[in-house]
Amino acid sequence: MEKGQLEGQKNGETDFKAGKNDAEVHVAGKSDAYKQAFKATYAAVWSLEEQKKTHFEKGKEQGLAQETMDDSQVAPEFKVNFADGFKVGNKERTEKIEKEQAELGEKTGKELAEKNPGNREKEVYVKAYETAYEKGYKSTKKAVEKAGYKYAFENYDLKVPAKYERNELLKKWFTEGFKSNKKAAEIREEGYKKGDSWFSFFYKSFVPSEYKEHKELYEQAIEKGKTA
Repeated sequence: MEKGQLEGQKNGETDFKAGKNDAEVHVAGKSDAYKQAFKATYAAVWSLEEQKKTHFEKGKEQGLAQETMDDSQVAPEFKVNFADGFKVGNKERTEKIEKEQAELGEKTGKELAEKNPGNREKEVYVKAYETAYEKGYKSTKKAVEKAGYKYAFENYDLKVPAKYERNELLKKWFTEGFKSNKKAAEIREEGYKKGDSWFSFFYKSFVPSEYKEHKELYEQAIEKGKTA
């Protein structure tokens, strides 16, 4: 290969990557034979690189659209470019679907609905859904237990709110949260004892410092003790 051809190929590849199609800038002051060889090779390189790029983009487009590659209509010399593009597109597709599946799984889990992955084309999609489902499920469980725990500080008697009563799991978690509040249980017990004594009025007027934050519960407990 002549020098003009070699440099035409080298500069053609470099310029293509840079997006600058200008052979003239490289042949100023060169012989006519050099210019002819350089330009011919330069143009051929650009044409080849453009075809490679086109096939890469077509492969990427297919990868974004489907899971399995089909290069049956691709010329042998461009199959590698097509395959590279498909990998890039399919990776984007996988990440997008995984994200969608995770969002769906978390939403379904929070709602305590039946598991039903929307896309089962790949195991990673199902896994993303199921992992997020558990996350959503647990977040609802934690929130309801927390609500029950807080309720215990405000109410002497347990009466599950209607929004939790409708579902056995919600009801169970709310009740467990209520019962897990040891501090509230202590306040109820102490208040009840004080109410069930001759000095109940005195005790109601002077709430112990450690119970002042939950004064209403303490007073409810005293009233329960008084009516025992």
